[in-house]
Amino acid sequence: MPGVILPTITGFIVTLVGTLVGAFSLVLFLVISLITLFIGAFKALEIDFIMLIFLVIYIIFIRGGEEAARKAINVVNDSILSLPDELIEEIIEYLNQSDRLKLSLLNMRFHNQVKRCLLNSVYVNNGGPKVLLTNEVESGFYRRHTIISQFQFDKLVESEDIRFVKRVVLYSDAITERILQRLLKYDINLSFEHVIENKLKYLTIMQRKRSPLWITPDFPVENSITQLTVTYNGETISNAALSKLKLNSLRALNITSDAFERRGRGNDFKPIVVKKLSFEFVDKQPSLSFISNTFDIDKIESLELKFKTRPIESEIVQLMSKLTSLKHFAIMSQNMRFDRIIEPLPRDSLETFYVNVMGRYDTFSATILLQILKHQLRSIQKLCWSNKRLNIRSKTYGLDDFERIYDVGAICRDSDIAEIKILVANGFSSFTDVISNDAYYKVYTEKDEGVVVKLIN
Repeated sequence: MPGVILPTITGFIVTLVGTLVGAFSLVLFLVISLITLFIGAFKALEIDFIMLIFLVIYIIFIRGGEEAARKAINVVNDSILSLPDELIEEIIEYLNQSDRLKLSLLNMRFHNQVKRCLLNSVYVNNGGPKVLLTNEVESGFYRRHTIISQFQFDKLVESEDIRFVKRVVLYSDAITERILQRLLKYDINLSFEHVIENKLKYLTIMQRKRSPLWITPDFPVENSITQLTVTYNGETISNAALSKLKLNSLRALNITSDAFERRGRGNDFKPIVVKKLSFEFVDKQPSLSFISNTFDIDKIESLELKFKTRPIESEIVQLMSKLTSLKHFAIMSQNMRFDRIIEPLPRDSLETFYVNVMGRYDTFSATILLQILKHQLRSIQKLCWSNKRLNIRSKTYGLDDFERIYDVGAICRDSDIAEIKILVANGFSSFTDVISNDAYYKVYTEKDEGVVVKLIN
């Protein structure tokens, strides 16, 4: 009896092992085939290989577990063109504008899907410096918007493709009323970065039932507004109206210290919760006390301050001591003790620092930056300093400079690279982006070459 059972068990084990090996080989073959298929298709389009691997892993393992893996493996029997629409759309969302355009050349189906994605949100550069299309910067600006010129925008508005557009952001309001009227016929969120021709009142009247980005004294309150730019015209900005909005970002231009409504009898209100604040002051030695009186100071993560004259340094220091959640800070002013301004912040809490010294001060160096940021060495990822008297990007100042790359004919200077390497050597271990006098550098650390600094504009 044992002589019969033993060969039976042995045969069963051998069969089981053979089955497992065969199954593993089949799965391995399918996975390799899938990767090979993706590499062939994406390499033809010159899409980043690392991005490709990320997408394959995302589709197989993250998106739906075993079911997504089964669908992805079944694709091997057909081709990449057999991917479901929903997967193609998710892949497109992870690609930048230039790679999306390459993907649209694959066939008509991809062309149509890419077009819908590209036209969902459009940025019209109708007056600002040329914005570069680059793979070097993965910012929210490049992921959200397709960048086009004024000429391309005019053609888009007159075409049937305008039905795909959900949001339009223009550099300025220097567009014809004919274009405005045509845009307002569609359900499009329309906004401007800069006011030149003062079309705000016109838009406010025309968009009573919509969600205008800009605010005038008679603006309609809409709970859907999350980003707001206020151009102060001398009339008090209503805090009661602002508190009804669900704002993530507020930019106030051309303001004075008394621009915002003050608390008092009959107009008491809760502090306004906004994560991103930006103020451009025009009065001499403006007071900053209204910021802590108007906004929930603990919730502010990003702050920009631009002064035309020297501000009161002690007030800035007092404000900074209350900003416990601040991660991104920009200041544009005449020279002052910036180290005293940064010192009250929690140690290693600041991720982005942008400083533009107005006037003729021209000796802003790495040594000074080390002194200013001595308690933020480990956390700083993005750093910008400039001391040019005239800045070509004066209308697109501040933290937005890290969101988009401008074609300003920058030159890679040995002095810039030397200063960046000094900063890294002295503790700036998280460095990724540096802007020095309009030149935008990416900073890498490689095992063989050490610190690598690359100009990208």
